[in-house]
Amino acid sequence: MKYFSIGEVSKKFNTSLRTLRYYDEINLLQPEVKDESGRRFYSQDNLLTLEKITLLKSASLPLSDIQNILNEADMHAVLLLHKNLLQKEIQQLQQSLAHTQSLLHILFLEEELNWEQLLPLVRQNEMMNKEKKLVTDDFFNKQEQLTLKEVLPHLENDNPETIKWLHIMKRIQLYAEKKLPPHSKEAQLLAADIQLLTLETFDGDEELAERFWKARKSEEQSEAMNLYPIDQELLDYVEEITSVYENMNRQPKRRRN
Repeated sequence: MKYFSIGEVSKKFNTSLRTLRYYDEINLLQPEVKDESGRRFYSQDNLLTLEKITLLKSASLPLSDIQNILNEADMHAVLLLHKNLLQKEIQQLQQSLAHTQSLLHILFLEEELNWEQLLPLVRQNEMMNKEKKLVTDDFFNKQEQLTLKEVLPHLENDNPETIKWLHIMKRIQLYAEKKLPPHSKEAQLLAADIQLLTLETFDGDEELAERFWKARKSEEQSEAMNLYPIDQELLDYVEEITSVYENMNRQPKRRRN
């Protein structure tokens, strides 16, 4: 029978000598032969076991579970438990990724992280209490709430619709800071873009869109819907430019003969 020294095994499997010694100490992988000086020699069966260990480690299994699997102690249950743990870790990572994306979007809008606005938003997201949901029920029925949840942009998303609204929001901020008159060409082009994107977002449902904007202007309702807080000054500016746009583009009534 051919044997392999610990150095040969280490090189063959790209596993450190320290790791192989540790596997021996915990009885996970014991060499076939140990000579009087303590040198370890491994058989082909040992190498096969090491391959199994390497494969199971690549699935992020802890050594204790690997030991159970190698001993065939309810292999299915161990793997199923490990799968569930990985799924929880994935959910946590996805949540962390969503929070990070939200921070990036907020940084784009504010050019700094406004903690006074951000922390309450996080708290709202973590505890959706019944009182707030009742406020939402006053504005929208359950089907409409589901529709809004699906179509509205969310800071944690990085899809084209969310990016479009972020750019619209940035333009609103810039124009309001510059105090561009509502009748100016720039402001009216912005109003037109807001209307077009609103129709696109709500799939042409003007009645639902109008009620949403009404709710958006309510600080209490915006908080209940977990919407990113917008300064009242900016909301007033949007109201002004869209009002001018609607008046300028209102179709005149035809005279009856």
